[in-house]
Amino acid sequence: MKFYFNININNQSCICSRFDRFNVFFPLWLQNAINYKIDIVIFLDKFNLNDELINYVKKFQKTYKDNLITIINVSDSGNINEINNVHFFSGLFQRLYELGYKNIVYTDPDELLITEDLNWYFSQKIDHGFSQGFEIVHNVQKNEKHYDGSLKLLDQRNYGVWSNVGLEKKDSSYSKLVIFKKGFLPKTRGRHATEYTSFKNSWDKLNRPFELYTLHLREMDVKTMVENYKKSMELYSFCRESMTFENEESAKTRINRWFTPNLVDIPTDIKNIITKHNL
Repeated sequence: MKFYFNININNQSCICSRFDRFNVFFPLWLQNAINYKIDIVIFLDKFNLNDELINYVKKFQKTYKDNLITIINVSDSGNINEINNVHFFSGLFQRLYELGYKNIVYTDPDELLITEDLNWYFSQKIDHGFSQGFEIVHNVQKNEKHYDGSLKLLDQRNYGVWSNVGLEKKDSSYSKLVIFKKGFLPKTRGRHATEYTSFKNSWDKLNRPFELYTLHLREMDVKTMVENYKKSMELYSFCRESMTFENEESAKTRINRWFTPNLVDIPTDIKNIITKHNL
């Protein structure tokens, strides 16, 4: 898939994601991204339906005038549930390389990249980088309240899991390929580390001074889980069966079945970065 957009760049590196809606994830994603002091690129689907997101970025940019935030309209690329997902993102990344970016960081819209020094990873010779997955989970057994965007994240959420089936840290299904360099392009739909076994060996050999995490937010709030289901049906008339939540009780059922038995405290090093990034 070819893309022909032109944008100005201020940095050799950018962090990006594809959004199609404004919800509690977007302010967290943007606030987190701004801390890495690299260009921010937002691929926006359903552009004409997203005035709230666009206006939020404009207001945010006034506070962070030294950071370049670019919105690219990808609404004409087709239904994201029907197009070739790998070709779609490969085309976007190829265009970013052509425009001059040397390092591309990509997370899904419900994911936050967390690390002490992103530039350290950019400085390594290898052409891609994997993150360690951790899911922040709404602990409904402890009656954590609905997420409130006006409050700090750690004042509301204290628990999570290393995977959605209770595996060990190293086996987390949400460990993701998030750093792309030197023309490296996505080769699988989800970019999960488990799908990239043949590419992972050199990464595992790095003597990393600190971890690179992907915080997954999908189950961080039962209210948002229901809202996202209804929004997906509104936008696409489609939602994956596992993400179908008619009400909060059905969302709680999923959390209690797959997550609650395996909850652990959010690790201290993750908490420290969340605080540092003012989330």
